[in-house]
Amino acid sequence: MRTDKKIPVVGQIASLECGDLSPLWPKRRQGGALQRGAQLEIDSLAKIPFPFVLEELEAIRPTVKRAFGFTYVYLDGKLLCGLRRSPKLPSCNGLWLFTTIEHVDSLGREFPELPRRYLWRSGKKAWVILASRLEFFEEYAFKACELMLNGDRRVGRIDVRVDAYGR
Repeated sequence: MRTDKKIPVVGQIASLECGDLSPLWPKRRQGGALQRGAQLEIDSLAKIPFPFVLEELEAIRPTVKRAFGFTYVYLDGKLLCGLRRSPKLPSCNGLWLFTTIEHVDSLGREFPELPRRYLWRSGKKAWVILASRLEFFEEYAFKACELMLNGDRRVGRIDVRVDAYGR
């Protein structure tokens, strides 16, 4: 493991020492608004799933947000992926690649051993779910990171909230 890493988290940079995966994380103020630059509490460390994914993506300096049990990874207003690890519904834990129905099948072919039931569709939205319970999860997660680092257009979709409201 490298000894000094920088990972952007909600607009802030956190220094990681060898073995320390505790980035800066905003604390909640009254009313649920986020306060930038607050130190992550030790209790929250376990809530950041699969930190190796964030380490791999550090070169593109994504924005990382947490909501609804997911850690979301954005790049320039485009929602790339979500990371989930929860005891509730563990079959849905893993790395969720966000895409569109036009690209879900070709993106799914990048992961040859992935069963078709992990290619989800709803309207114009689609997901490729790399479930953490699968034996080749880490290999496929690194492959997904490689696709994101190379700017593969099949990965990601514009977040409606970002597009419509400029947030």
